[in-house]
Amino acid sequence: VLASKTKIYMVLEYVKGGELFDKI
Repeated sequence: VLASKTKIYMVLEYVKGGELFDKI
């Protein structure tokens, strides 16, 4: 469970930073 929450947090941070869209 902790790992899943960490993954979600990382994804949210990615989106907030706009890095996710840069890679796409």
